[in-house]
Amino acid sequence: MLPGSEIVRSDAVVAGYDGSPRSATALAWAINETREHGGHVIAVVAWHHSALVPGGRGRAEAEQAAEEIAEQAREQLTDAGAEGEVRVVEGDAAMALLETSQLARMLVLGEPHHGLGRIGSVAKRCQADAACPVRLVGDDG
Repeated sequence: MLPGSEIVRSDAVVAGYDGSPRSATALAWAINETREHGGHVIAVVAWHHSALVPGGRGRAEAEQAAEEIAEQAREQLTDAGAEGEVRVVEGDAAMALLETSQLARMLVLGEPHHGLGRIGSVAKRCQADAACPVRLVGDDG
């Protein structure tokens, strides 16, 4: 390795948040992780609009829905007294999480199909391509 080419990781724990109970569990886990080991939380709310989806929301409606979900994450951080931020990102959820977690200490996601032995496509992509450890959190934490 060349001098000065070392990767410097931040102390961030990135959590995917989509407003679901499983994402709230993942965010709570990330908050507890930073309490125990230091650092800060970055909650990522990804949204995407497609005019090609029949009955799909308009762009403004999709963005507003994402902002409402982000506010839920902010409230969870505030209620827990945690140091962190919420990022609202337009685009593919897996890509947004992978980009945000590029130099993070850890990426935390809710386990989508708890008990069925399967994981969702976002979790699969993140596990395959993340530059940091990925933790899938189920209902049992």
